[in-house]
Amino acid sequence: MTNPVAAQVEFTPEQQRVQASVQALWHPQTIPDPYPAYAALRDLNPPGVLPVPEWGMTFVTSHAVNSAVLRSPLARSGAIISQMPGDTQGTRLLQPMMLFHNGPSHARLRGLVQAAFTPRVVEAQRELVQTVLNDLLDALPTDRDVDLVAGLAAPLPARVIMRMLGLRGDDEAKFMRWTQSVADLLGGAEGNPDLLARIEADASEMRAYFRDLADELRAHPQPGLLSAMAAAQDGGERLSSDELLSNAVLLLAAGHETTSNLIPGGLLELARQPQAWAALVALPDHPNVADELLRVVSPVQLDGRTLAGDLTTTGADGQPLTLPAGTHVQTLLAAANRDPGVFPDPAAEGLNADALEDALPYNCEHVVPQSWFAKRQPMRGDLHHLFACEPDCNSFRGNTPYFDFPDYGEAIRSDCGRREPGEFEPAHGRGAAARATLYFLLRYPGVIRQYAPRHLQTLLAWHAAHPPGDWERHRNAAIHAAQGNRNPLIDHPDWAAMTDFTEGLGR
Repeated sequence: MTNPVAAQVEFTPEQQRVQASVQALWHPQTIPDPYPAYAALRDLNPPGVLPVPEWGMTFVTSHAVNSAVLRSPLARSGAIISQMPGDTQGTRLLQPMMLFHNGPSHARLRGLVQAAFTPRVVEAQRELVQTVLNDLLDALPTDRDVDLVAGLAAPLPARVIMRMLGLRGDDEAKFMRWTQSVADLLGGAEGNPDLLARIEADASEMRAYFRDLADELRAHPQPGLLSAMAAAQDGGERLSSDELLSNAVLLLAAGHETTSNLIPGGLLELARQPQAWAALVALPDHPNVADELLRVVSPVQLDGRTLAGDLTTTGADGQPLTLPAGTHVQTLLAAANRDPGVFPDPAAEGLNADALEDALPYNCEHVVPQSWFAKRQPMRGDLHHLFACEPDCNSFRGNTPYFDFPDYGEAIRSDCGRREPGEFEPAHGRGAAARATLYFLLRYPGVIRQYAPRHLQTLLAWHAAHPPGDWERHRNAAIHAAQGNRNPLIDHPDWAAMTDFTEGLGR
């Protein structure tokens, strides 16, 4: 992208630096690693908001300001449509997309499309995604290097979205070509006649393909979201044929483009950061993983909004600032996702054990405290030590050894238990806590340094006074099925009296 105004203006040295930094964002050499270009823009304006009148834009690198703009009801989409000729197939394809509508018009389109995404429909896609993924992975050769973009990243989202929509699988290559044309159209294809011609041809082909599909699907419903979108009603309104076409294409393009970029980008970043890869292997189902990969990779690098009113927010320097009405904001999403004021090591995947643990709403705490492992492997490899515990109780207990107070009385801290310097007695579950701790001593001898032989007597007494119940025995069997080991003190409580647990003390 170039700025014709800039070529006709004589700039000061500082203005030349700004123009060069902005122009660099769209230079082909920037594409493999755009982050130095974002950093150069950030250096030009510490608050993270850089107005460039010659471009008619304000470039935002700050995480806080980007977030404020994208969340504001004053932010309007669709400026790109007003800048496109109105008589092209590409423009007619984009105009009905909810992406470029605001206010009631956007709410209507989004409501009609969203009506097709019922919880049952969404849940049903899990098996579809897993099946498609397994098929693609099984097809990859194991005796040589593979192209993961061609073999996995590109076909996976295309096949999933096509099957979700109910489109024919034999049109996969065609739909992938179409979605690339939509991405190119959204990215700006001016100045490239060959690209514009290809986009026009693909847009015309798309419109012809979908022209009569809405009426056909309403008359003869088929499985899939496309038929559900065609049938969706809101106050008697339905999607028109053009609206159905455009928003189906939007789902295809948006879902395919972001996912097909995220998969190889994420794998590349994980290969560069072995500690993040190790954390992901240890915690593959952690809910924060996808968000963190999206942050570091940023498959959508930038977007734009126009402000319908003055927007006051806080810049990266902590000072208030106001973006006036009419401002065309270039939201540099990838720069915001690596804002050093928010992310101390912005290029690093936050997939280490500490970061993922902090993101959990409930600690996966244990009767054996996490600190005994020094967080090298936060106890997830041994389910015998895990239970869902309210975080305040975890913090209250810390890694204090268990103890049996003779004058326990009322439980302290919302029924968590009683804590005195160096000792803790839980309000409930003394037998289970004792068995898990004794089992830890057997499995990991020498790790515990807080316990003394007198604490062992407390644990053995709790074990004897509170024998395993059905819940503990059931959990023990389930853990054995899941990971192949089980706590022998649950299956054979009498073994505790015949075992020398002092060998496990780290003293």
